[in-house]
Amino acid sequence: MLATRRVVLALLTVQLASFASSHLAERREHQHVARESELFASKEEVNNLRRMEKDLQLEIKAVNLYDRIRKSKLDNRNLGVRLDRLIRQSNTVLNQAVGADADRMLEEKVEGSKYAWQQCKDVGVMASSASTQEDYDNVCAFVKERCKPKDGLVNYVEIPYCWMPKATALAGVVLFLWILILFVWLMAMVDFLIPSLATMSRMCMLRQSVAGVTFLAIGNGSSDLFSMTAATLSGIKGMELAIGEVLGNGMLIFCGIQGLIAILTPFTANRGEYLRDCGFYLLSLALSTIILLDGQISTMEGIIFLIVYATYVVVVIYFEKILLVFGMEPLEEDVALATPNVVEEGEKEKSSLIQKDDELHEVLLRHFMPPSHARLEKMSWFEKVLVFIQIPVSTVMKLTVPVVDESLPEDGWSRSATTIQMFFLPIFLAWFISRHLYTNSPYRLLYTLVGMLVAAVIGAFVAYYIWSSTSNKRPAWHRSLAFAGFAAAVIWIYATAAEIVNVVLAFGVIFELGNVSLGISLLAIGIGMQDLVTNIGVARAGYPNMAASACVGAPLMNILMGLGCCAIFGNWLVHSPYPLHLTTQIIVCLAFLFSSVFVAVLYLNFTGFKADALFGTVLVACYVIFMVTSLALDSYADDSYLTFHVMGR
Repeated sequence: MLATRRVVLALLTVQLASFASSHLAERREHQHVARESELFASKEEVNNLRRMEKDLQLEIKAVNLYDRIRKSKLDNRNLGVRLDRLIRQSNTVLNQAVGADADRMLEEKVEGSKYAWQQCKDVGVMASSASTQEDYDNVCAFVKERCKPKDGLVNYVEIPYCWMPKATALAGVVLFLWILILFVWLMAMVDFLIPSLATMSRMCMLRQSVAGVTFLAIGNGSSDLFSMTAATLSGIKGMELAIGEVLGNGMLIFCGIQGLIAILTPFTANRGEYLRDCGFYLLSLALSTIILLDGQISTMEGIIFLIVYATYVVVVIYFEKILLVFGMEPLEEDVALATPNVVEEGEKEKSSLIQKDDELHEVLLRHFMPPSHARLEKMSWFEKVLVFIQIPVSTVMKLTVPVVDESLPEDGWSRSATTIQMFFLPIFLAWFISRHLYTNSPYRLLYTLVGMLVAAVIGAFVAYYIWSSTSNKRPAWHRSLAFAGFAAAVIWIYATAAEIVNVVLAFGVIFELGNVSLGISLLAIGIGMQDLVTNIGVARAGYPNMAASACVGAPLMNILMGLGCCAIFGNWLVHSPYPLHLTTQIIVCLAFLFSSVFVAVLYLNFTGFKADALFGTVLVACYVIFMVTSLALDSYADDSYLTFHVMGR
């Protein structure tokens, strides 16, 4: 048997070496012809020649390594560790040489794609060897050409390599502080979305259970969904960032946050609901593993994710009837929590119906005052910092996002505020559409200005109509503004999430981290802060069981709806099955999630579904081990091209 395996391996390596040699000869011929015309080549052609030369060197190294393996295999019977080391080394080189070509070919297939992060990550090597001002200028020019984001206001890679070339570490600190601010802004924007979702669900006459798993679930998970979508649309490697986020966020919420809830406020889980949600979560993880086995995800597979989530919604709606069918007692009704409001409790009296004799500046001051500003003196220093950071985004959101909040008198109607919002909202929409519609046009700025000017004229007419045809009493059509507020809030959340993705990708370039690691760590933890604050707050308010249920339901929705939407948008981006390889790091993440869910269910089943401090400690320990293992894999584990692409076939 050992001799047979040696012969098979020898034949395989000889075949690969032969293939690589023929490919090498063809590359040399093309390179020779190309170099003859190098004097007449454009700047882009020169860059292509340099890229070909780099790939050629990788392929030469791969051929030499496989030749050494072949000789060791045929001439030496004592293979041992040396042969294993050579196989791993050659697999890594072949993965780089062949995988780089495949990724570049697919990138070129994506129309309008300006991301070249695989090449952009080479900037770290260039910067480390820079010593003169000319070297720094060359690095900066490379960054401006190769690291340009498709969407985004700023090319964040320019900060360490163009703006602060001699203080890269300080630039990293600046980017980290900026991404923290963006996360705080994102959480503030979600507060403008949820009241509109609640109003829309009531206008559609949906039952509370249906609204909870549809409109409100989407509202609570909007930051996760839109960050994953933005990551997927960022480029051909964006899906790796999205899958890293959904897995890392799942571990953070299920293990980290649920563990903290059990430590702070021990609870008794509802057996039926907990098993239902964990069962669907395990099903979604198994479905993800099966779909990722072929190294790609298609539109139909994305639709399957959405169908499974729709099935989950149906089961939740009719869960009590299902229990009765199986002879089980129905669940006790949970006390509903009020949805988060843009205006805090202390401000409700100030938001009452405006009297006719009020001055205009007093009306605007009351409506556009930052959230919780009236209670500033009662806050801790940390809460004051958050309010201060949220002031710019809260002001902009209140200028462009109409909010219909049924918890306020007259549903929060303000004639002056609505007039201003209807003027600025079309301008904001025109700016957003122009940014994404004319990404490659040299007249992008002109089109944007013209579009915003036309939108300003339209907004002025709408604002004049509202001001002249309404009074301080809420009009009949006021609640329909919830749909406009929903659309505006969604666009703001997506734009902010896309900016967060750009900063995260810049971190990957600066510190040479893979997309999966970035998704697992920085993006997942940042997005998960909202779940951390909300769920622990709900638990401390006396609803730990509800908070624990959210720790299972949230990652379930993220993996089904998130990956489903990402698959659909990703395939629209590349017009073919979106590449997503099942790497070692992703396999480890899935294994940790499977194990954590099984451990939680077995532990609770043994204790009568009583989650105590020990249960929480076990879950938190699982999350810490998961993070250490995942980040270590990014530094020390190389995925084998031979394992996933040759042996698998």
